[in-house]
Amino acid sequence: MKVYYGVEFHSDADVKDIISDYEYCDSDGSILITDCYKQAILLKNQFISKNIYEEMHELIKLHPTEIYGSFTDYGMISESGNHYLFKEMVCHFQFKSPEFTQMKMCILQIEEHLLAVSDQTFYAGSNDSELVQKIAQSYEVTVDFDLDKKNENV
Repeated sequence: MKVYYGVEFHSDADVKDIISDYEYCDSDGSILITDCYKQAILLKNQFISKNIYEEMHELIKLHPTEIYGSFTDYGMISESGNHYLFKEMVCHFQFKSPEFTQMKMCILQIEEHLLAVSDQTFYAGSNDSELVQKIAQSYEVTVDFDLDKKNENV
């Protein structure tokens, strides 16, 4: 999975002069988003020197086929329309089952806890991972949370 970095600054800060010297690929209000860790650190240091730094976030960029109601509690839709989730706040997983009906029923039950679906990968709040596991077990569906090693890009 490719990680993006969101560097957050004070929402009332005027950063137009500062950010013109840096490369970033997206933004959302007071968060500048880059896919380069070195650029994120440069932005962070510049914001610190101006006393406007808030926080740096690791983000997952999605190309969702579906988003759910609480998506923006765990992420954002950027000014350019891209979808990002805060990596530390979410879990992502895939289901496997030879029984299509069982898998469909499992997904229906888990749906109320979902944030997004992208290319057969499901996203939920990190606090819901144990619940997802238990629901999957009750339908005899395998759930795979160890996706970071398999996917370079989501």
